[in-house]
Amino acid sequence: MMTSRQRLMTALDHREPDKVPLDLNGTLVTALTRTAYDGLREHLGLERDPNPNISSKEMDTVRSREDLLRHYEVDTRCIHLRSGLLTTGRELPDGTYYDDFGIRWRKASYYYDAIERPLAGKTVADLAHVPWPALYDKGRVQGLREEARRLYEETSYGLAADIPGLGPFEGACFTRGHDQFCMDLHLDTRFAEALLDKITETIIAFWDLFLGEVGEYVQVCAQGDDVGAQDRPFISPAMYRRFIKPRQKQVFDFIHTHTRAKVFYHSCGSVYDLIPDFIEIGVDILNRV
Repeated sequence: MMTSRQRLMTALDHREPDKVPLDLNGTLVTALTRTAYDGLREHLGLERDPNPNISSKEMDTVRSREDLLRHYEVDTRCIHLRSGLLTTGRELPDGTYYDDFGIRWRKASYYYDAIERPLAGKTVADLAHVPWPALYDKGRVQGLREEARRLYEETSYGLAADIPGLGPFEGACFTRGHDQFCMDLHLDTRFAEALLDKITETIIAFWDLFLGEVGEYVQVCAQGDDVGAQDRPFISPAMYRRFIKPRQKQVFDFIHTHTRAKVFYHSCGSVYDLIPDFIEIGVDILNRV
């Protein structure tokens, strides 16, 4: 019988494990929404979780308690920065809030939609004067090295470093607006490239901080960058290869040179046409649900 860590790494090395490794909650994109989590706990007869650990406020996903993970014999455990993917900053009386990128969010049904973009209508000169996250805030990794070491030495689970920040394409779309940024790729390439470089610089800085604490202990590093729409990529494969692919490669190369962990890449939507590109730039695991 393999341990969970052995099972996970055997599968990721393209060898046959004793059984298929199971992930639930290893990343914020493989977690349950609060509604599903509450309903599943009730269905299983588990004690209600009155204060669930929120992994993403925008998606309303939660980090499952240990009892649920053990019930399903989950092989992974999550290690995450102390502040999330889009950290809640200033909250307003109307229930909306600004995150640390300066994006304003409002509750929409089960999760949140962005309703104000800090770079909408801005120019290249404005990039230096808009809100931006503090890149090397040590508070983000407080206690993480000890937590990662304990999980690595005292358990046999596969350990995943969760998504620390926005990927290049979705970061540009969130801060600029999807419609405007996609037009920038055609009409204002100088701005588009400057913004993509800024987002790429930011996520690499987050990974530098993160892996400096946990790189020797994790087996998987997760990064998201939504490039898929319902039935095709948001932009043409040619446009992806010109603007997005080189920046994603920078991120994945940084991860691969700072840890032995496998790169887990999440993109919502249909990305079938881009899978050969993902393989070429170092993606080991594709999550596209």
